[in-house]
Amino acid sequence: MKQPKTGFHLSIDVENLSRSTETLEFERSLDPLLFKLNESNIKATFFVLGQLVTRWKTRIAEIQSEGHEVALHGYSHTSIEALGKQKFAEETKIGCDVLSEALGHQTYGYRAPYFSLTKKCPWAPEIIKSLDFTYSSSVLPAWNPQASYPDAPKNPFKWSCGLVEFPVQSYGFGRLRVPLLGGAYIRLAPEFLYRAIKDLTNTSKFVYTYCHPYDFDTNESFYRVENGSWIFSKLLFMRRDLMLRRILQLVHTGQKTFSELMNDKQFINELTVFSPRTTND
Repeated sequence: MKQPKTGFHLSIDVENLSRSTETLEFERSLDPLLFKLNESNIKATFFVLGQLVTRWKTRIAEIQSEGHEVALHGYSHTSIEALGKQKFAEETKIGCDVLSEALGHQTYGYRAPYFSLTKKCPWAPEIIKSLDFTYSSSVLPAWNPQASYPDAPKNPFKWSCGLVEFPVQSYGFGRLRVPLLGGAYIRLAPEFLYRAIKDLTNTSKFVYTYCHPYDFDTNESFYRVENGSWIFSKLLFMRRDLMLRRILQLVHTGQKTFSELMNDKQFINELTVFSPRTTND
């Protein structure tokens, strides 16, 4: 019997596009989304940047009390490769400690900035696991100029150290494979393509989408993002008015969060182990 579709699990990468950790301007753009989620009893996972935790502590407690999951999005918004092995371990430990203190318990989920867990940093899964994270959502199994791991499995898997990985849902072939139902792609995709991919995705299995507070911010004035081209910056600002509607079409009540899925022993036992051969340091 064909299993019914249950929708995508929603994850939000809580970071501040304005580069400042002193202001929390992104909060207002999240308010309409949070209202709709709570109104429909839809639970999401918020991956929070460690540098924002102290100033956002009260809101984090509120989000957790509403039944949402809160996990770590790294400490600074820097790719794993750019940090290097030692600095990555140090920053991730700081982020873990700061967020766990704010939550009142250990945080079990980790997502790398830019989905930057790639074959160039094979040491990263063991470091993440050593800090008592049980799962990661840090791999983009498709080509991307920022960070990518095309050789990684497309479905959830285990690293050889035992850490569970939830790779980004991606669509297409070769270099044309992209995460069409995640981030800015959701709002930039033509309506016919967005609807076709949404309808074709088998959500009887666990799939997730991701977004950022700025994806919903229709009032923010355009500026060129630091270290980004004019075109890249323009894409980050385009068609934001479509984001809330499209996200709400993807997510449904009853979809498990990452942590809830981690309690599903059958799901965990059926995961394959991925042991990449690359051993660069």
